[in-house]
Amino acid sequence: MADLITTHATLARAGIDEFYPVFSKQRRKVYPKVGWRDKSGVLGTQQYMRVREEGGFSYATVVNEAAAIPISSFTAGREKDYYWVKRGLGYRASFEKLETDQYGIVQEVSRKMAVAMEKTKESTAFNIFNNHTSTDTAYVGRDAVALVSTAHPYDGGTWSNRGTGASNTDVDLSITALEDAMAKLLDTVDEKGIPAEKVGPFKLLIPNELWALGQRLAKALKLPQSNDNDPNVAGSLISEIVTSPWLTDADAWWLIEADPMEHGLFQMKHGSRRVQKKLYEETEEYAFFLTEKWLFHHLDARGVWGTAGA
Repeated sequence: MADLITTHATLARAGIDEFYPVFSKQRRKVYPKVGWRDKSGVLGTQQYMRVREEGGFSYATVVNEAAAIPISSFTAGREKDYYWVKRGLGYRASFEKLETDQYGIVQEVSRKMAVAMEKTKESTAFNIFNNHTSTDTAYVGRDAVALVSTAHPYDGGTWSNRGTGASNTDVDLSITALEDAMAKLLDTVDEKGIPAEKVGPFKLLIPNELWALGQRLAKALKLPQSNDNDPNVAGSLISEIVTSPWLTDADAWWLIEADPMEHGLFQMKHGSRRVQKKLYEETEEYAFFLTEKWLFHHLDARGVWGTAGA
């Protein structure tokens, strides 16, 4: 249904020029700060991206003279297909509505659609973290495990990137929890169980509710809220604090390797953004359409540590 002049009648008269600058202001982008790895170049005309996890070799063994060299398995065999999703916005308005728009608010529909598309990206990107413990097919990685889990598989065992305490409950943000998380990232292993430690620097991803606490913990030169003068080692390894209003759990928080090549979070885009304008002569209306195709997901959980909080 078209947007008619009667639904926006106040725009047809003078006296609202202070309304427009506030209405048209575009907010800052948050999701790029996570450091998503760009995988767009591998798509071409494909509908999806297939990722296969190849294993490595274990330690080399001692081989005696004229003895057979042990044969090792190379391919782990885990794979997943990642499908991009098409999203779109549409708007339809009468000639009369466009002609009486003295301030050009309605005529800027394409730009406003672009802003809405960016907000959609914010929502879908951070939804990966809102569902970081989900085992639903839409959120698991190529190892068929949640992004944050105590049961990531490797040949012969499992490894964990989930912050849990002695009672197996998730831990709240604190200086000791930060130190423990970084120690756990140092214990990261590859598909064969060989150390593949993540040494930082890291980004601290937190909801808005933890903004002040995150600043105190990461920016203090000495251990915060203590009576000693020990240096804040954990805080010195945090290169950036990222807060987002799209994170829904007020207690959850994450550490992410700052170098995108050291973690598996990725964004892939298929094609380019399409903006179209269509004329309906019989009803004297214009329609505007915007579409874009993308996906946010994770290839691998290494380089990411998270917790749902206590």
